[in-house]
Amino acid sequence: MRLLPALLLLVEVPALSLGLNPLFCNSILAIRGRITMPTPGWGPIIFAYRPRGLACLWVNDTWAFREGRVHALTMGFSVVVTALAGLGLVYLGGRWLRLLWSRAARADRGYRGACLLGLAVAAVAALPLAVLLRDREHPYQFLKLTASFSPLLVLGVAHAWDGLLALARGALARFARPALRWGTLAALLAGTLTGTGALALETASAKPAPLSAQQVVLDKFYCELIEVLGSLKGDKVVLACGPGVYINSWLSFAARRNDVWLANPVLNDGIAIGCSRAPNANFRFMPVAPQLIDLRTVPPEALLVTAVVGPAQVEVEGRRRLVWANPAYQIWRLGPGPFALRPTEAALRPK
Repeated sequence: MRLLPALLLLVEVPALSLGLNPLFCNSILAIRGRITMPTPGWGPIIFAYRPRGLACLWVNDTWAFREGRVHALTMGFSVVVTALAGLGLVYLGGRWLRLLWSRAARADRGYRGACLLGLAVAAVAALPLAVLLRDREHPYQFLKLTASFSPLLVLGVAHAWDGLLALARGALARFARPALRWGTLAALLAGTLTGTGALALETASAKPAPLSAQQVVLDKFYCELIEVLGSLKGDKVVLACGPGVYINSWLSFAARRNDVWLANPVLNDGIAIGCSRAPNANFRFMPVAPQLIDLRTVPPEALLVTAVVGPAQVEVEGRRRLVWANPAYQIWRLGPGPFALRPTEAALRPK
């Protein structure tokens, strides 16, 4: 495929997608808003600007956040392989310079293709670098772009020795080239496979770990509630456990085969669904699906899910009876007879 048709295809595919889905334009604008939103207060990911963030590209997060000998070995390994990756990417990206003065290189189609790959890698690498150089107000975006680019670092490691070994001759070149290239990749593979295996074993535990919610989602009582909600079908369910992704969004998904109301409108990323304004300065609002939070429309005999620990999300006026409970969560059947659900201050309703 020639270069010009390939570049035109990159323009035509998004245009065709929008032409077939014109209603998606508003979503694209919303995506742009999320991309440009400052995220300096997102504490768990502030490590993206620190040396530990570099280690998280190569090994699992728990190793990167440990102290002592494990931390020293992790950081040393990460610095070495990152330097090799950078050396290899610079070599790949710099090969196109030969096209400026070498007519033979310009005539070699294979060489032009290899140079195009190098330029593409350099362009992708420039995206997180641009975010990093701009400011320190977008750690989330920087982290996501860096993670998207990180597989190409392995390509850089594979070519890290090419520039130096090009100067070698004879038996030294025949031995050193495969030994250094495959030896480096083998060490990288051993480190990453060991780290991945350790991470997989650690995530099976309900013990708290850095940058993980496993102590929540693997909690025995939480899993019991998820199983109960998943078994319901065709019922009316009011979730009144609290805000956030795990006790609002995930419970909503577990109860997806039922009609669901939310006592607390705040889902993940601090977004208050169905609200025309934000509950306070720490949240944002999304004025869609207001029926999700309109507790006046909850019918009799609906199920109310509450948490035992923490502030109550609603006050119940009228009769209710307990139908299921464990030490952390309760499910009530509302009614029979008149009842009302009054959101409390803890429910984060806009005033």
